[in-house]
Amino acid sequence: MAPKDRELSMEIYHRIYRLTKKNVDPQQIAATLSLPYKTVQKVVNR
Repeated sequence: MAPKDRELSMEIYHRIYRLTKKNVDPQQIAATLSLPYKTVQKVVNR
């Protein structure tokens, strides 16, 4: 797998950011976007 495939796209970052601003629980964000919970937590904590 190429390194770019493992990186999250800017679109995913924006989706996580928008959902966080709407006070959506990180676990729900992970489920909605089909991402691991730890990944969502790392983005939210930045």
